[in-house]
Amino acid sequence: MRPRTPAIAAGARLLGVLAIGVGVVYLAAWFTGSAAAWSAAGAVTMKTNAALGLVLAGIALLAVDGDQVPGRRRAAGVASAAVVLAIGALTLAEHLLRVDLGIDQLLASETPGAAATASPNRMGPPAATSFLLLGAGLLALAWRRGVALHLGIATCVIVLGPAVGYLYGIGRFYGGHATGIASPTVVALLAMGMGVALASSRARGVLLWRDDPGGALLRKLAVPAAATPLALGWVAVQGARRGLYDTATGTGLFAMSLIVVFGFMLWGAAAQLSAASAERERQEEALREADRRKDEFLGVLSHELRNPLAPIRNGIFVLERAPADGEAARQAKEIIRRQTEHLSRLVDDLLDLTRIERGKIQLQLAPLDLSALVRRVCDDHRGMLQAKGLALSVECAEGAWIDGDATRVAQVVGNLLHNAAKFSDGGGAVSVVVRRVDGRAEIRVRDRGIGIAPELLERLFHPFVQGDRDLARTRGGLGLGLALVRTIAELHGGTAEAFSEGPGRGSELVVRFPLVPPPPGT
Repeated sequence: MRPRTPAIAAGARLLGVLAIGVGVVYLAAWFTGSAAAWSAAGAVTMKTNAALGLVLAGIALLAVDGDQVPGRRRAAGVASAAVVLAIGALTLAEHLLRVDLGIDQLLASETPGAAATASPNRMGPPAATSFLLLGAGLLALAWRRGVALHLGIATCVIVLGPAVGYLYGIGRFYGGHATGIASPTVVALLAMGMGVALASSRARGVLLWRDDPGGALLRKLAVPAAATPLALGWVAVQGARRGLYDTATGTGLFAMSLIVVFGFMLWGAAAQLSAASAERERQEEALREADRRKDEFLGVLSHELRNPLAPIRNGIFVLERAPADGEAARQAKEIIRRQTEHLSRLVDDLLDLTRIERGKIQLQLAPLDLSALVRRVCDDHRGMLQAKGLALSVECAEGAWIDGDATRVAQVVGNLLHNAAKFSDGGGAVSVVVRRVDGRAEIRVRDRGIGIAPELLERLFHPFVQGDRDLARTRGGLGLGLALVRTIAELHGGTAEAFSEGPGRGSELVVRFPLVPPPPGT
């Protein structure tokens, strides 16, 4: 469902106020005798019941339109709508049954023989039918029924004929006993019909207000589709009346203009639907990819969680049987410690990513000497790299100050080093460089490991993404480390990128943070 905008709500209320204003003016005109004088002079005049109906319809629209309508206000709106429906139904019954129910001159009297009037002060069938539909639409609106939109549109359709008559000067469309209706009544009923249609955006399931390609297309074309023929027809009629061309020529020009205008509208609608279809296909493909990655992640997670359990179980078996101070017990404890650290890191990565994506992490920002922090983290991880037979070189420029959270930035550097170690074989080397470039502090971590395929570079920092891997491989990991690197960097206003010349040619990961001036006294 498309959210109701303030503009739609304001538009509905404005149209209701317009109808009340028109009704009040004509009620005052009847009570002061002005309207009776207009009628006696031969003008098609709004009747008193029509004026009363407009006032009540406007009140009902303002009363029932709202997100949380108080009970008394809603009851007043429903009562007003019911009276509107009754006015329309009784007057239409008078026309159809050719009876006088005595309701036409309750408020004011009109001289017999008034223009476009079947009986003194009785509104014509178009107005009576419109009030019947309008009252029903307002009641439907009070109960949040989607049919309110259709009843509002039906009201507009009923008075469309008289509106065209006044616009083109076709008297038979508004001046006969069966078609009689005053121009102010036409305008006010059109306003109320549109007001009900706008207010129906609160109802569920209404096509016009759906947040889908069909609803968007209907909202885009509704007004042009109605206004274009009216405008082109008016131009054609005015040209013929001024003798610029004959009727056949005017009709031909009108038809040609309609074809051109609606052709453009159809082309635009087709382009919009095509774009919406392409976007839907893209989203469906993204969902399929996410589902595939989820399945892969679950498979990797089960593998990564199962792998440490066997050594831990074996270690416990040894501890239960071996002497507590023996070499076997010492080795078993070391295995259990190493495997529980691995499990802890997996769980920590999952929790960190979840907290960050939900906005639950608060950065403790402070001026941070990035070079000093990188040296410290590298020293902490040097033993891990040496154990894998990897040489570590560190080169840090001085004065690389950033505004950062020391714990999280250290986590970034640690994840970069773990990634380099994981995908490098023994005898290789890892280099870490910190430098200042164009107002940013750069951390570059380069390895001579397995490299990265070109098609993977764009997705490398997405959660659960890794290079080509078999579940039987021993490199391990969930593919969360680099996702955390990019997310933490972006929280600091920075970026993360990956570079590689291809599989087997190593890789370079680059993280950038905005530089800040060093603290005073440093």
